[in-house]
Amino acid sequence: MVHIVDIHRHPLKGWTPESLARVKLEASGGLPFDRHFAFTNGRREEQPKPGGWVQARTFLQLTVFPELAAFRCALDDAGVLTVSAPDGSSAQATVGEPESFGAADAFIQSHFEPGPYGAPRLVEQTPGHGHWDFTDTRISIINLATVRVIAEAAGHPLERERFRGNLYIDGLEPWEEFSWPGRRLTIGDLNLDVLRPVQRCAMTSTEPGTGERAFDLPAIMNTAFGHNFCGVYARVSAGGEIAQCDEIVCGEELVLDPHSDLPERVADPALWPRFAAFEPMGHALMKFSSTQAGWPLLDGSAGQGMRILRKGPGESPDRAPIVEMGPDGVLCHVSSALPEQGPALVSGPFGRG
Repeated sequence: MVHIVDIHRHPLKGWTPESLARVKLEASGGLPFDRHFAFTNGRREEQPKPGGWVQARTFLQLTVFPELAAFRCALDDAGVLTVSAPDGSSAQATVGEPESFGAADAFIQSHFEPGPYGAPRLVEQTPGHGHWDFTDTRISIINLATVRVIAEAAGHPLERERFRGNLYIDGLEPWEEFSWPGRRLTIGDLNLDVLRPVQRCAMTSTEPGTGERAFDLPAIMNTAFGHNFCGVYARVSAGGEIAQCDEIVCGEELVLDPHSDLPERVADPALWPRFAAFEPMGHALMKFSSTQAGWPLLDGSAGQGMRILRKGPGESPDRAPIVEMGPDGVLCHVSSALPEQGPALVSGPFGRG
């Protein structure tokens, strides 16, 4: 059974998460108070406004400030945010009361230097909004089976907190979440429409609790699997309450086109891992076709190449030159053996035709 193992919200963007036993979500929203607060870093001229959206680089975030991993935050039922530093100092601010932010501003300014556009300061979103990664993303879902395979490739235990997800799930095969974009998940009364896979950044290399970076996890993923994606983004199409251990059911039909209306700075869809059935055609030729109607392999031309990705650490990913692209699939020249159990995980096309 595919089910929820844990539910995380991040009251303060880039800081430690909180585990929730159950939560109620509204349509088009995220987890209540997820990424509700953030500290600016003073490095960008554009300043966030309540209800608006700015790029993540506006804020103190683990990618640039790995020392944040040693800081802590908590949001209580009364709406009081408490932030604390490794040196034992702390401060508080209250939801909806910007006049209470002064102590938090002084706290963060004592630990982080001003940027060219001012000192770090606390900012708040309006209810139902969050300082999320993209304008269309609300929920991120992490398949723990995938995390276990990545940990094997890294040769290092990987805490789930590295991936900054909202829903941590189990009961799938590794990478199986990449068959979900465009489809609808049902969890009780809640409906989640899956948008696209999540590309991982240097933040995942940061050791929770210390901020140390002993290895480059995205680079390890690229070497072992041929991509650096883990998890999927989703949006709430029908609200409802969910809890740990709840079952997740994935519908078969597509309810959206994952390639339409993509926000700025999203990863090139050619990079997205997707599943494809394969059929030997003789003379080292293999025909690949989408396993999901309505979400086909991207158009390519002879001379370009598909990348045959690996589901586990071991043999390097293989580039398969495209011989012909047709309505029923793409014919490629394959130089190494494909997995005995299909479908294959592929990306592309890449290169010039």
